[in-house]
Parts: sequence; C-alpha cells; structure tokens
Amino acid sequence: MEQTSAIYEGMLQSIAQLEVCYYKNSFRGGINDIHDIKKKISKDLVERFEPEFQLIQQSIRNLCNFHGDFNDKDQLFKIYKDHVKTIKKSIEIFLEFIKMIKGKRYEYEMAEIFRRLFKMSFHPPEDNNIYETLVYPVYNIFFDFFNMNSNIINFKSSTGSGKTRCAPFMFSILSYYEELKMPFFIMTQPGKTIIDDKVEDFTNFFGDTVILETDPKKYLEYYKQQNITKPIIGLFSPRSLLVLISKANKKHIKIFNRTRFCLDEIHERDNYTDVVISRLAENCPPFKINKHIMMMSATPDDRIFKVFNRNGYKKGDLILTDKCLFPIKDISITVKNTNETGNEAVKNTITIIDNMANNKSLQGHILIFTSGRQRILDIHRQLIVELKEHKRKVQKVRLLLYAE
Repeated sequence: MEQTSAIYEGMLQSIAQLEVCYYKNSFRGGINDIHDIKKKISKDLVERFEPEFQLIQQSIRNLCNFHGDFNDKDQLFKIYKDHVKTIKKSIEIFLEFIKMIKGKRYEYEMAEIFRRLFKMSFHPPEDNNIYETLVYPVYNIFFDFFNMNSNIINFKSSTGSGKTRCAPFMFSILSYYEELKMPFFIMTQPGKTIIDDKVEDFTNFFGDTVILETDPKKYLEYYKQQNITKPIIGLFSPRSLLVLISKANKKHIKIFNRTRFCLDEIHERDNYTDVVISRLAENCPPFKINKHIMMMSATPDDRIFKVFNRNGYKKGDLILTDKCLFPIKDISITVKNTNETGNEAVKNTITIIDNMANNKSLQGHILIFTSGRQRILDIHRQLIVELKEHKRKVQKVRLLLYAE
C-alpha cells in the first residue's frame, strides 16, 4: 500500500512539474490538457492499476523534456503539441474503458486484456532526455472501433500502426463485453511463417486470458463445447480457414453465427483468399451481426466489398489517418531512357541533401521509390559514392536499403 501511495504521490508530483513548465512558457493548451488528466486520476485507480500508472507517470514526466521554443510558429513545437494530445487521448481511453466495464459480468477479464493491450501499445522512452512516448495509433481509435455499428469493417491504416497486434485484443474484449455470445474469432495471415511469429507474440501478451489455436481440426472441436469460458482465437492462412469451413459443413457444425472474422493484409489476394471472401459473403450476411467481418490493409481493394453490398451488408470505414506535421514533397522523375532513372534519383537526392545542409529546406527523410531490385542496388551504390564526396555536409545522413 505504501508503494502504491508513493506512485500516486509521484504521479501528482510529475503533473505539478509539467504544470510549472507549461505556466512558465505560457502553454495554455498544455495546461488545460494536464488539468483534464489530473481530474480523472484517483488514488483508488492507481492502487488497482499500478503498473499501468507507472507507465503513465513516466510518460507525463518525460513531457518536461521538450527543450525547444514554445512558439506556435515553430515546427518542432507543433509536433510536441500534437504529441501532448496523443498522450492525453491514450490516458483518457484507458480511464474511460475502466469506467465503461465497471459492474459488467466479465469486468475482471476485460480489464486484464485491456491492461495487456495498453502495455503493448504505450511505451514511454527509457532515455530521460526524450519526451516522446511511442503509442500505437490503433490503440487511440479503440472506441472508434468499439462503437462502430457495421457488419463489415474496412480498416485502412499504414504499415506499423499496430492493427495486426491490436485486433485480437479488441475483438476479445468485445467478446467478453457481449458475455461470450460470440466467443470465436478467426484471423487470417498470408503465410505460416507470419502465423508462427504472431502465435509467439500473442501467447506472450495474452497469457491464459484467451485460447489460441492454429490447427483447423482442433479449433473445430471448440464449437462442440457447451460451456465456453473465454474467447477462442484462431490464426489461420486462407487455405487453412477453407479447410475449417469445409470440415464444419461436413459435420453440420454452424460456425458463421458464432464467429467474427478478420482478414489481414487483404490486398495480398490469391485463389484461397478470394474463395474465403466468397464463402464469407455467402454465409455471413443473413445473420446481420455487428462487426462480423473486418478487412485490414494499407491499400484495400474496394471491389472486395462489392461482393457484400449485394447481400445488404452494412459497411463501415475505420480509417487511420496519418498526421504529417512536416510537409511532404513528392518529386516525380521523367526520363527519356529507363537507364537514366538511377542517375536522376541520385542527382535529386544529393540536391535535397545540399538544401538541407545549407538550411534552404527543413531537415527530414528522403524516400526513393523505384522498381527492380537491381536498380535499387545501383542507386544505393551510387549514393554511397556521392555521399563520400559530400561527407563534410552530410555527417547526419543515414542510408537505409530495402529491396525485395
């Protein structure tokens, strides 16, 4: 109890330090944000969710590490302000969720899964000189997902948003919230290697709060159980899911009225994926189940959803918009000969670096898109040669290569 009390007092102290910093720099928006957080935190909550509030305290404390100019015209301050809003929203989602599940039948189970989701999604920096807390963007749209009233969800977000890791947690919480009326959740991944990685990852985070299964035959056996006490998550390739559906049909086991489906990386279409979509479109619409299917991709194909539109399925879009606080400048290169593509890309890159070095443009990142592994390797080799000649100007340049 003394330990928890110390954490609560430490939380108040960190908030007070941040308030002093914001008052000193006349950051009125930040003062309002931190006051909103302070009003919602109680000693009882800290005692119940001690590990989570340790992360929150560390995150708030690190916000004091911004050493830039508190000027609305300053680009770095704009980024900082946006980050403060992100932290505030993350904390508010945690507090609002705990309030929402209070008194529910599976309150403890939902809290346990959400704690794991929060720990996975909310990472304050270990370096005390850094202010940024890494937050999965998908975590911050938890209630956008939870409050959706659609049969099929088009979830569009960029790579690295956390959608693949967070989705099973969100659906498991939903299952408990509905008192396990829909206990089954199936998520597809393009291949076995990815599935094996996800099983290891989910096992570490979920613990024993859910059942994880990758064998269609074993998964099917759970449908025969009368007393299901926790969500049952299946991780399958599209082909394995078709095996499950086929076996269920042969044994006259109804699965579509008790299962929610999530098809990840839906843009990676093959014959198996298209057949899965066809089977879902054929069997799911009659039940009109909320959040019955979720399609996830950074580049979704709208033609997929037309199959469901014919059956009166209600579609909803869950779009994670990336905020680009720094301006993004697209440079399209036109060349007379494809052999000149690499030279032009290198020439433009060096020009941009020179402008950054001479303060003619903001410092930032350069991303080169082109086709062909060999061309990428050629550009990489040319850049290394050119950068050696510009060594005095480009001491802070880092060259990354991704060629698939």
